[in-house]
Amino acid sequence: MLGKKWEIRLLGNLEARNGSTLIQRFSTKHIAILLAYLSRRLDHKIPRDQLADLLWPDSEPDRGRQRLRVALASLRGHLEPLGVAPGSVIDADREGIGLRSQSCLVDANEFWAKVNLGLSTTSQPLAIELLRVADKLYQGPFGSGPKCIRSQGFL
Repeated sequence: MLGKKWEIRLLGNLEARNGSTLIQRFSTKHIAILLAYLSRRLDHKIPRDQLADLLWPDSEPDRGRQRLRVALASLRGHLEPLGVAPGSVIDADREGIGLRSQSCLVDANEFWAKVNLGLSTTSQPLAIELLRVADKLYQGPFGSGPKCIRSQGFL
């Protein structure tokens, strides 16, 4: 059984951790990109056609949707293995795909939340503390891990 939330790291090397389970490699760059793209948009379902077009822009629409189904199945296998309720991490239906915020904690999202709050507060001690927390979250440039993620420009 996995822990409560997947911790998804986008700053620096892409990885997903849940308890003792650590995923640092994905079978294709498209699966890694799909995870990264959905991670930045927690609780938002992205239309399947939009995802297929982003990941396989030169494919025929039917072929892109088929490739997306295969990538989604692989991602599901990573994030919702046996013993994890289907749909508890990945929210997918015929129209769109998303990740559930109650099941995922994304370092880049937390980083920007702390930075924005730190910059907007009028309390200097609170601002300093929030920016220190953000600094600890920062593990490298956004998407600086797998070259495939940086080169796609999706992040």
